[in-house]
Amino acid sequence: MKMKKMAFGASFATLALAATAVFASVSFDSSTGTGFVGKGDVQAVLGLNNAQMQAQAKDLVFSYKTLNTYDVTCEWETVTGGPKSQTIFHDITVPKHIMVKGSVEYEARQKKQITGFNLNGFGNVVANGTVPEVGDDCPGNSNQGLITEVTETGSTGGLYVNGELLQ
Repeated sequence: MKMKKMAFGASFATLALAATAVFASVSFDSSTGTGFVGKGDVQAVLGLNNAQMQAQAKDLVFSYKTLNTYDVTCEWETVTGGPKSQTIFHDITVPKHIMVKGSVEYEARQKKQITGFNLNGFGNVVANGTVPEVGDDCPGNSNQGLITEVTETGSTGGLYVNGELLQ
């Protein structure tokens, strides 16, 4: 009899774990700002119990933050002696913070039970800096050269809820 109880307990624990995994989901398209975030993911990241989640759901704020890096080549003519032109390379980083519009998704049979959040596209964009372009003045005040080449070398980003990283 003791063996059956242990097997039942293990089966129940496996079933409970599988049920939890079904509800935990984040699906986000970083090019459109659309997708879905499961209630469980938000609860885990923010450390909320079910009652707290139900009470705070309408006040949650979603955002997408990126950090793009660029290699910038600058050239300019020298005035005194030396070679006719100089080349210098710069690494430029441009962080962006983009608001994501969200709406609460409820369980169809019980309007009050939250299942997650629909992400409905991007809102306001706040960029801390500008993406360099060919023909712009070189960054910094060291010379009067112009940018002759810009190459994006990397981009990282993530979806956030109330300032905490979801994915």
